Amino acid sequence: MSAEHSHSHSHHHHHHHDFAAANQALFDKHAHEADQRPDAAEVAAKIAEAILKAYPFDRDNTLVLDYACGTGIVARSIVPHCKTYIGVDISQGMVDQFTKGAEAHGIPTEKMRAIRTELKGEDHELDGIKFDVVMCSLAYHHIGDILSVTRLLAFFLKPVNFPDADISFRSNDQVVFRVHIKNLETHSDGFPPAAFCASGSTASVSEEVVDLSESAAVLDLLFQYVYPQRQPDLSEIELPLLADLSEAVEKYQVYAAMDICKIFMGNGLQDNPLTVLNYAVRHGYSDIADEAAPLTVSLPLDEVGTHMYSTYVGAWLKYYAEWQKILEVASAEGWRIGHTSPCRISNSSTCPHWLTARQHVLTKLGARPGALNDLAMIFTTAHGLYPCAIESLRQWEYFIVVKVKDIPKFRNFL
Repeated sequence: MSAEHSHSHSHHHHHHHDFAAANQALFDKHAHEADQRPDAAEVAAKIAEAILKAYPFDRDNTLVLDYACGTGIVARSIVPHCKTYIGVDISQGMVDQFTKGAEAHGIPTEKMRAIRTELKGEDHELDGIKFDVVMCSLAYHHIGDILSVTRLLAFFLKPVNFPDADISFRSNDQVVFRVHIKNLETHSDGFPPAAFCASGSTASVSEEVVDLSESAAVLDLLFQYVYPQRQPDLSEIELPLLADLSEAVEKYQVYAAMDICKIFMGNGLQDNPLTVLNYAVRHGYSDIADEAAPLTVSLPLDEVGTHMYSTYVGAWLKYYAEWQKILEVASAEGWRIGHTSPCRISNSSTCPHWLTARQHVLTKLGARPGALNDLAMIFTTAHGLYPCAIESLRQWEYFIVVKVKDIPKFRNFL
């Protein structure tokens, strides 16, 4: 909020919706007068000066969120020191004044802009941006539940961004993270300090920005594991991000995260067996690889060829060939098994339903080794359709199940 006015910005209603609505209407009406107070510019300058001293702003990287931004009189003093400045306010009048002020000073919208919104602390808000600095000037005394609002604002902060950090990392999507070398040395083996400064560079480590190949979403999670704090909840993370995080954890040897990533990657093998197999084989987790590999046999060969690490394709093809052999043996067994039971439907001494049941199963097995992963479904369906042939079907199914269990584990092909 700007210094010249102190209107209520109860972005969380705190059971004072009527009060907030009244303040919103009041400042919508008087927003155009807000900067006319005699001391407005002086107070705004002092606030901006204090904020600039409190954090090491970087004009090329720092992202700022101004909660209850007002007319932007404070913002215009801070904008030259940051990359992007976004103000939010529940008063459209204040947002309009903020926008007019930016335009009058020739500040482009990609640099400084305001939005009329009531923040809820949800992932989609503000385009999912996380900020280096979240500020609120001269509005907290109007907030009924300071703790709740502070938690709300903390949601929009980058979790890893320490003003006293001695090393900075930049993600592949150009987000900077400031961390402490001591924490990296203590909790990982993948960030050697000697690599932080270019050979022959006279710059201090704190002035260096090290480019990493991972995205901001990955580094945001990764660096939290090198600090004594509650670890991220991986249960809500989609597998593509989890897989990238797990790779980064192994790459930088962040020990605190290795086991939990391994557990969650293992939990994802039913839906994404190839991704999990790649991870498990690459990092020596043979137990997970052995669980994931059978499921990959059901995938289209072109998908496997496109997404499997080339180093392991040869081993996988040998493994796949074993499944192909079992499928051929399984089909042959269907022709070998006889059926001499009397027909339960017609009461005749010979049952014509076995031939139909056998053809049903053979059709379902087809030429796909992956069908061997669906034996229970294939044979259960056949049992229901052809009850007369149930004994022969069970004998056939048991034969195949035993053969599948005899297939060597994937680790043996590596």
